[in-house]
Amino acid sequence: MRFGIAVRTIGMALVASWMVPAAGIAQMVERPLTLTEAIALALENNEGIRIERALLESAEAGILGAQGAYDPLVEVEGGWRRSSLPVNSSFSGAPSGQLAPTTESFYTDATVSQLLPTGARAAVRGSADRGSTDGVFDLLSPSYGTGLGFEVRQPLLRDRRVDAARIAIRVAAA
Repeated sequence: MRFGIAVRTIGMALVASWMVPAAGIAQMVERPLTLTEAIALALENNEGIRIERALLESAEAGILGAQGAYDPLVEVEGGWRRSSLPVNSSFSGAPSGQLAPTTESFYTDATVSQLLPTGARAAVRGSADRGSTDGVFDLLSPSYGTGLGFEVRQPLLRDRRVDAARIAIRVAAA
């Protein structure tokens, strides 16, 4: 008997929960819209206009991506090397107890380059290295070296065409 009462109570609760939203919908009051409000709602909810806005944003992002070819490029490289060259004379210069001298070196290179609107590429390079050896004939150990360079490459009449970066920007903008 108690089971039947529980089932009825649950059933009545479900029916009441279905009726509450329906009652809320029936009680909604319509309000008049002005012409500008109706146009604004129509433009806001129009799927075609949303798609066109997304396509415009995509095209603008494509142009920005194509212009990225003109962003500066930074390259850094470094390394370490240790070697012991084979002896090819009776005067190897090796420390006592060894067959050949050992050479050790560290180096680092850095480059900043950029494509210019004329199609030229400009670059600034810098390098530094340190070398040491245990050979008796090498007077300066450790030794240090540095380098600095500037480079500009301008293609002249490259098939009388526009460079690839400007073509990509024109295609993206079209």
